[in-house]
Amino acid sequence: MEKFIIQKLFSLYKVNALFGVEVFLKYLGERGRWCLNLPPYEVIAPPYTLEHYFGTHDKLDSFDLQIISEMLKSGPRNLTVVAEKLGKPQQTVNYRVRRFDSEKLVGFKAVFDLTRLGLEHLGVLTKINLSKQLVTEELLTPLPFWRLLAVIDGLNGRGGYVRYSIPEKKKYELIKYLKYLKENSFIEEFDFYTLHQPIYPDINLNYYLKERTRIGGNVFNWLDLIMKIDEIEPFKIDEGKKELFKFNLKDLFFISRLELNAREKFVDIAEKMGRLFKEEPTNFLPWLSKRYKTYLEEKIIRKFHPYIFPYSAKQTLLLMVNFVFSNENFLLKFLNALKEVPYRTVCDKVKNENRLFFLIFLPVYDLSVFHDFVYQLAETGIIKAGNIYFGTHKKIWNNVLLYEIYKDGEWKISFEDLIKAAGKVEESKKYDFI
Repeated sequence: MEKFIIQKLFSLYKVNALFGVEVFLKYLGERGRWCLNLPPYEVIAPPYTLEHYFGTHDKLDSFDLQIISEMLKSGPRNLTVVAEKLGKPQQTVNYRVRRFDSEKLVGFKAVFDLTRLGLEHLGVLTKINLSKQLVTEELLTPLPFWRLLAVIDGLNGRGGYVRYSIPEKKKYELIKYLKYLKENSFIEEFDFYTLHQPIYPDINLNYYLKERTRIGGNVFNWLDLIMKIDEIEPFKIDEGKKELFKFNLKDLFFISRLELNAREKFVDIAEKMGRLFKEEPTNFLPWLSKRYKTYLEEKIIRKFHPYIFPYSAKQTLLLMVNFVFSNENFLLKFLNALKEVPYRTVCDKVKNENRLFFLIFLPVYDLSVFHDFVYQLAETGIIKAGNIYFGTHKKIWNNVLLYEIYKDGEWKISFEDLIKAAGKVEESKKYDFI
């Protein structure tokens, strides 16, 4: 059935000429999502999928982990500095990193300061009508200003968590649109929250350097974090510079590539830009090198985050956690404590509230310990309320196509645009084979 659906989609939509073999499936309405149920790398290098990245950790040794750790600090493109910091020959480091790339063992995502581009972040927690789930997923993401969508299950049924990045003056257009979805019974209810910039805690790779017994056999000591909570320094939320960064459409396209793969070769990005902007690719190479340096100097790139999963897909749960802390100090300490965690996490802190949403890829056998951890957080008064929702890596998506809604020097988002895009989704429902 899955093969039939894909074949049908290919018969309905042409492969986007800009990306060639990088299959850009604009199915169920031209929603502009980079992936169906896979991370961005599904597009960069088929047939590598999320399943593939879950299985690569066993191919990494201690030296690989040291290199990855240093690449996250010094930058994934600056291998000369990485070699110097590790005290290893440049050739040795280059060989290892080329293997990361060629075998797709680990990927690197550039995390950008989107507030400098005039955007703010909204988190929306929705309850989805189960009978309309597939089309609702599309209707929640009709234009590519959404950044993350996770379909989750919990006490009140199936829902979705969406993070949007949207100009402040446009957020009421989005809220009006969500009310429209509710009035038409696509979503049963929704809550929205103004968020700080997404927080990507570093994966504690040192855990695997110290615990080199077989990967997949160690249970992380969650309860130990509670014992350390008083000693942990509060996390400092860095909102970055406040002045807007001067950017154009070329910047947004470049940003999209670095968000997908911070190690993509500039010559390859130049080829894509040449086709998009109808210029000679070589014209873009000096600009790309100079602009990348500017992003680092201006701290438009906030950090780098790895696509690395220590456990197989069958061993891993996706949890979406919604905690309300007793006070801000506990919340900030908890955020810093996540640096001790050896699993991939992404956090959204709500502004002017002691509420935190975070996604975590958790080994199945850690679930009972994590449950005890949550119970102890409540018992000790660190949190006063919380919900845990279950998801799957097959129902979480990321989007990087912000440049598609930037035209004539401004962000093009309106209620009318959303309704028009929603109409395309509903019309295309006839192509949805369930």
